[in-house]
Amino acid sequence: MLSPLVHRLVRCLFGLLTVLIRADLSKDVELLVLCHENQVLRRNSVAGHGGVTPTGSGSRCCRG
Repeated sequence: MLSPLVHRLVRCLFGLLTVLIRADLSKDVELLVLCHENQVLRRNSVAGHGGVTPTGSGSRCCRG
């Protein structure tokens, strides 16, 4: 009787851990995608406006 209870508890704990890890990875991937999109938009903006970004600065939000 104790074994099924322990099994269910361990499964719940692993499930919770999996959800937390996936949520963290999902946020990291979303930030990478948004950063890449921002770099592409800035690159296209520089090419179309004579080297001046819309904000007037050449700073980049991401590394790379």
